[in-house]
Amino acid sequence: MNAEELATLDRGHWHNDARLHGYREDIPPTEYQTTLYATYGSNQHPAAIP
Repeated sequence: MNAEELATLDRGHWHNDARLHGYREDIPPTEYQTTLYATYGSNQHPAAIP
């Protein structure tokens, strides 16, 4: 794996798992998802944001 591929994977991980989202009360996506599933159950999925 070259440096570009590693940088792309790192950016993807940051974007999906670590960055703070203003519309999600500035918490990381994984924390938001954990709270969402704890509140509504694991069979619920958030609606897509257009």
